[in-house]
Amino acid sequence: MKSRVGIIGMGMAGGNMTEYFAKRSYEALAINTSADDLSNINVAEAVKLEGADGVGKDRDKAKKVTFSNMIKGVSLFDKIERKFQHKDVIYIITSLSGGTGSGGTPVIVSELNRLWKEEDVAPKIINLIAILPPDSEIDGITILNTRNALLEFHGLMQMGHINNIMLIDNNSGTVDIVNKKFCTLANSIIDVLNGNTYANFDTAEQFETITYKGYSYIGKLNLSYYFGKNTNETDCSIFQSDTCILESDDAELISAVMSIKDMEKYKGKLENEASRLVELDSLIKELATVGGNNPKKTFKAINHNPDAVSIGYFAGLSRPVAIFDKYECKLKEIEVKNKVSENKKKERDDIGSINLDYKLHSYEVAATVSDELKSMIEVPKEDDNKTISRSSRRRRKTTRDTMDDIEW
Repeated sequence: MKSRVGIIGMGMAGGNMTEYFAKRSYEALAINTSADDLSNINVAEAVKLEGADGVGKDRDKAKKVTFSNMIKGVSLFDKIERKFQHKDVIYIITSLSGGTGSGGTPVIVSELNRLWKEEDVAPKIINLIAILPPDSEIDGITILNTRNALLEFHGLMQMGHINNIMLIDNNSGTVDIVNKKFCTLANSIIDVLNGNTYANFDTAEQFETITYKGYSYIGKLNLSYYFGKNTNETDCSIFQSDTCILESDDAELISAVMSIKDMEKYKGKLENEASRLVELDSLIKELATVGGNNPKKTFKAINHNPDAVSIGYFAGLSRPVAIFDKYECKLKEIEVKNKVSENKKKERDDIGSINLDYKLHSYEVAATVSDELKSMIEVPKEDDNKTISRSSRRRRKTTRDTMDDIEW
């Protein structure tokens, strides 16, 4: 199945994960507006979009640049078509919160579907691997981009331009850990028949699994819990902590792939396929209690590949409302904070204006009072002093003359 799958990494986050798929011999293409970002990604082929050197989380700018590259000269469409002409499925990997991937990927998806139809080229199935931002990234532009990208990609899936979407949790470790873990899980479902010896899981059913419409989930199975060998009472889930996000429980398709080494570890060597089938049927029932009690289809397999991990895969899940609501609420919180900040700033400006008016008025009043006081206590001039002195002498003389006239 690997030979039928191509990988496109959009932007820095998409390119970083694409490198891990390339290491597993997938046909891969990295696309970015930033030459610096591309220089740090080790893939066989990379495309630098002309017209910008990075877009700084500006989704609108990314859309314009990507659209221009899709239609001019040796277009991005030509490069994608040439690279993946013999593939049936293209996985596009992108972050939701950035610029190039978040904004450019919807343009690539729309234009590929349009141009395949116009040029009478056999269309490919497009699956999306969308990376959510870590909770530590709470700035407004990150939340806004994520919310808008979620809505846009969901709309493209409803239009039939995207076949299914898988959401990646970026809180489960460093970038390298998340990328490596997810790539291992995805490879275990895409390339399962490479190591398969027993299953009702032939090529057609495997293809149906990875191309089933809707949201998808893949997780590593916690078999120590499943087989009752778990000594950690807090670890009571059929899935180990991993990189994918499961928020719905209405899967229409459930697949279980158990590695032979895990089965032998917990159950010993099972001599016949019938006993293995019993174990797999039981595992499917356990998965159904988590991902959907009434799946339309179930597939199961045992993988003899030595690097294989045991996985559960859900497809046909409905829109993860909790994720959409999370970013809608975060955006509203930011808008409220911004509104409060604006109101506080306006209040401070108003108070400042009042204070300034008061100070100016105080200065005017003080100046007026000062003038009045000065007039009241004005120091006499020199001539006035002389006048006062002569008057005082006359009064004193008059007083002495008067006293001489008095009869004692």
